[in-house]
Amino acid sequence: MMFKRVTVKKNERGLLLRNGDFERVLQPGTHWLFAGLDTACVELFALEQPAFTHALADYLMAKEPGVVAAEFVRVELTEGQVGLRSENGALVEVLAPATRRLYWKGQVDVQVEVIDIAASAEVPAAVVSRLVQTQLRQRAVAGLAGVLQVQVPEHGVGMLWIDGKVERLLAPGSHAFWKFNRNVGRDRRSAVAGP
Repeated sequence: MMFKRVTVKKNERGLLLRNGDFERVLQPGTHWLFAGLDTACVELFALEQPAFTHALADYLMAKEPGVVAAEFVRVELTEGQVGLRSENGALVEVLAPATRRLYWKGQVDVQVEVIDIAASAEVPAAVVSRLVQTQLRQRAVAGLAGVLQVQVPEHGVGMLWIDGKVERLLAPGSHAFWKFNRNVGRDRRSAVAGP
């Protein structure tokens, strides 16, 4: 008989694997694990990095709903949805359609706002404002390649193209459009004075 002592710190969680299979999540504290003929392994995860990138993520989402509900923030977007992921209230990532991820609950408050993009390519005004404010503070936001941001000058006009067709004219100001699932472009023109 063999006992193995494992310590999980307060800012960590442990993943107990027995013979390579998931057994349970270990909470902070000291744990004594009985090995016997089995191989027990504990993988430790620091909660200040909440993204759970592990080969078992899909298994946990499919077969361990109780564990996922207790330990993780679950994100499962459809082909017609995007997610705005915030950490401790600050926008950090635009999640593409069909994203499936888990984030540890605990030290970092992870929130995901889900937005339906199937009906319209236009990014809601409140989201445009958040993107602009985040960039003014020079914070990096991952996934911005999926957003076309346009600033039409005060005496100008913009043309919005979606999938090769002119969709509409853009008035002066800040605009943003989802590039996911569509080909989005713009053309800016200066205003021309009349005769």
